Amino acid sequence: MAKFPYKLKKSDFFILGMGVSAKLVADSRESATPMSYDEISSLQRTDISSLNRGATYNWNQGLHKGSDFTRGLLLFAPSLMVVNSGVQTQFGHSFIYGAMYLEVAMLTFGLTDLSKTMAQRIRPYLYNPDVSMEDKQNQMKYNNGFDSFWSGHTAMAFASAVFLSKTYSDIYGKNTFSKVIWGSSLALASTTGYLRYKSGNHYPTDILVGALVGSAIGFIVPSMHKKEKRNDYLSYSVGAGNFMVRYTF
Repeated sequence: MAKFPYKLKKSDFFILGMGVSAKLVADSRESATPMSYDEISSLQRTDISSLNRGATYNWNQGLHKGSDFTRGLLLFAPSLMVVNSGVQTQFGHSFIYGAMYLEVAMLTFGLTDLSKTMAQRIRPYLYNPDVSMEDKQNQMKYNNGFDSFWSGHTAMAFASAVFLSKTYSDIYGKNTFSKVIWGSSLALASTTGYLRYKSGNHYPTDILVGALVGSAIGFIVPSMHKKEKRNDYLSYSVGAGNFMVRYTF
């Protein structure tokens, strides 16, 4: 294993601040009132673009719970790196690793909540006439039905998957096991997105954007914490009556 490649930087305050600020702004906005019986009944799936319309035919609460499970597995997965001997060599390594993952989670959750609040996109199951009104109204007890864009489950699943895969590759190098981690974690994240679609909770574009946003955050945050590589070199300067040689390392 190479030297632990990460360190905390001043930008950490900015990253955490962005996540917290996005969450606070989202929470400060007045929530939309859940749709009434008449409003739900008036929804027509023909108003949805052909790209997204297929989602309005889906509804499966079992798959909904399945997406909770797969996302939960990926949320927990990076913590396994902390108990790994390579990261736990020094307490500081574990602290830095945990701080980076906290930033990933805060930024992903904060930006997701802000997006949902701003977009106010109606969830696809509300357009599905095969879903009973009782199920629709029960589901809206947990969300107001206007929080489809973008998929938070998918965003966090991909953020965790990419973060885990990139940090493992950075710490231990690119090897067979790192390829297994990349492939299996991204497959599980993709499964999460698919389950969100088949459960009737999200449109394809919700899932695509969530995956892109989560992947970007999961990759950029650890990249920002990489230690700078400094090359050894000799330099010299000539001045009035003096000659100086400097070795930088």
